[in-house]
Amino acid sequence: MKKYIAWIILSLLVLCYACKKNEFEGERPDKKLGEALVSFEKTLVSAEHGWKAHLYPDRGRGFGFYLKFNDKNRVTMYSDINNATGTTSKESSFRLKAVTTPALYFDTYSYMHLLADPDPAILNGVPGWGMFSDFEFNFKKLSADTIELVGSLSKSKLVLVKANAEESAAYSNGNLNNLRTVAENYNKTARFPYLNTKSGVRVSTALNLVTKEVSFVYINGSKLETKILGFAFSGLNEIVLKEAFVFDDLHVEKFVLGLNDNTVVAMNAGQRLPIQSAAEPILPLNKILGVQYMSIVVPMEQAVVGSGAEFNTRRTAFLTAARSALAAGTIFPQMNLVFDIKEQVLVVNQIIRQGFNNFSALYIFTYRMDGDQFVLNYEQPLYGNAEVLENAFKPIIEGFHQGKFEFNYDLTATQIRASGENKNLAGFKFIGELN
Repeated sequence: MKKYIAWIILSLLVLCYACKKNEFEGERPDKKLGEALVSFEKTLVSAEHGWKAHLYPDRGRGFGFYLKFNDKNRVTMYSDINNATGTTSKESSFRLKAVTTPALYFDTYSYMHLLADPDPAILNGVPGWGMFSDFEFNFKKLSADTIELVGSLSKSKLVLVKANAEESAAYSNGNLNNLRTVAENYNKTARFPYLNTKSGVRVSTALNLVTKEVSFVYINGSKLETKILGFAFSGLNEIVLKEAFVFDDLHVEKFVLGLNDNTVVAMNAGQRLPIQSAAEPILPLNKILGVQYMSIVVPMEQAVVGSGAEFNTRRTAFLTAARSALAAGTIFPQMNLVFDIKEQVLVVNQIIRQGFNNFSALYIFTYRMDGDQFVLNYEQPLYGNAEVLENAFKPIIEGFHQGKFEFNYDLTATQIRASGENKNLAGFKFIGELN
């Protein structure tokens, strides 16, 4: 009986297969995928002047690229990652492949790979993940002059827009670096920039060139609202956002840079909208540290006018001990205070400079809020550099540990600065630039 059951099952399988085979009509999926690959490759290669590319890693930031594909599976690129990538072209190979959907692979090391490099020494990214970016992308949407893709691993957003001849020439002439310089100059003179809505709400608007993000912060009713979007330098004079910022009558997708006067104008629903400046702070600093301003950069090799005697005494003690611990000629130009409000962590990053090379010594503090004050608690050094310098850095660590800190704007200089003062330790007050 078992033998017959087996034969019946086998016969049914054969019959079902035969029925499906006879009933199949239309093109096979693999044929459609193959045709799609051919179409996508033709689109990439046929763009005479290449592509403006905007890459947005899934966990924040944004990066501008220029990509020029040829029919030999080679691509030439520039990027706004740093000065070198903005002026020196990089050639690598690419290929198109179909698994379940058509995909674009940058398959030799390129500027795309820098952002995904798991080694934190490359771009100070997260160990094992880098900037949570991608170098393999699935095609998502194709139109006449725009291609949208999504990263295979980290789900980065990549948008390609056809460039024209003038834009292509600008990229080749290092325009990505020019755009960064204009934005830097704008930040030096813009005081409390904001966009005004039709209902009179002032939306504090800041370009952070370190994190490559634009922040929009405002009071909606009685609630503090925040929107942070990655941005990419693009084309002749644009800063393109990952998505539009929408509130009230605002629909801002990009900014336009004034190359001759270092200005920045928002493009609101296709219309130019000036960014205004306020005479006084729009929002309290303690509310927007880690939101609009991510860090305070404190000079360490020289005393800043207005800093406290206790801080300067401890700063001098650190410099003396640190210089004796490391090679002659080593300097310690700045201490960066980086705020993570989600984890309630303050990372104190002491910069070490030897020749043309910069190194970081990272010290981790947790904090809690007591009213408007930050109560800091020292946790540990992070990685080898911090461990080597920990004893030398101890006077500064002790100045922070279990201190109740007030952070305020310092308006005594042209550029907006911040002061941090330990209310439990008289004279432990520092002043630094806001980023």
